[in-house]
Amino acid sequence: MILTQEQLNVLNNVVVDGQAWADHAENKFGLDKATVMLGKKVAKHKPKYDADVLAGDYKTRSQEDEEGKIAEQEAYDKVEYDVKRQRAYPLIGDQLDALWKGGQAQADMKAIIDNVKATHPKSV
Repeated sequence: MILTQEQLNVLNNVVVDGQAWADHAENKFGLDKATVMLGKKVAKHKPKYDADVLAGDYKTRSQEDEEGKIAEQEAYDKVEYDVKRQRAYPLIGDQLDALWKGGQAQADMKAIIDNVKATHPKSV
């Protein structure tokens, strides 16, 4: 399906790949129905697109998703040391399993736990 640049921009503001969305709609529903669907989708989301462009804040859906992932990772990383330390420990079930097995499994688990303690020491 051939889209105008504005239609593509509006779609890309809503879906990850506007051209792929339009092509899929055409393949699934036919050109006539897909054209109607495209018109409705563009009309529904054009006011937000226009406002974003006017404010100088236009981003594609891919850009918004990437920014969201970065913000989520920053929030995950920006925690106190005790939370980081707790996350670094192996699951309690794995620790108990290694303790039960004994021998090399227990020694390996002790090394992992000692490494966590050295990497994230308790504050005194």
